[in-house]
Amino acid sequence: MTKQVILFDNYDSFTYNLLHLLKTVRPGYRFDVFRNRDRTILRETPHVLVIGPGPMTPAETGLLQEYFEFVVEKKQIPVFGVCLGMQFLAWREGIKVSRSTQPAHGAAVIVKHRQNDIFEGVNARFEGARYNSLEVQAKQINNSPEFKLLAHAPENNAAMALKHNYQPWTGVQFHPESFLTSQGALIIDNFFKQYVEV
Repeated sequence: MTKQVILFDNYDSFTYNLLHLLKTVRPGYRFDVFRNRDRTILRETPHVLVIGPGPMTPAETGLLQEYFEFVVEKKQIPVFGVCLGMQFLAWREGIKVSRSTQPAHGAAVIVKHRQNDIFEGVNARFEGARYNSLEVQAKQINNSPEFKLLAHAPENNAAMALKHNYQPWTGVQFHPESFLTSQGALIIDNFFKQYVEV
């Protein structure tokens, strides 16, 4: 059976770049894009939800909170959040999302991790593209019972990736689809292998 992936579009210019990468990594999957105010998404139960980036705050993501409450959480749908998508995962569990100490729009930063989970086989330090003015500090993830920190940026100790301890949800602050990010396709491939195809 073909797996359905919903890409939740937060009105961002990178949405279709991300869609292209997803289709490249999993060409046999079905991909549907829903804008964040499209109520028809509430009738959908996909195999995977990818939360795309966006120029707003986690509280301004349209129907996303409602969709999590009525579909995603109940069905334990695997989730991959990108940028705003990662921030949303943290925010809905009560973690503070604050103004970034180093806002960036198209900057390649060093991402440091332990080469596990979605970073299996990825260089322990690699460049990831940041396009964000909001962030979650790594210490907040480390102090949270709901999440595990997977990666951070040494330059300002911001969380660069996290995973939920009890749900199949993970997210990255950097943009894997950007040409400034090395090994973005491998990270997406790891997500599907470890969260979806198990």
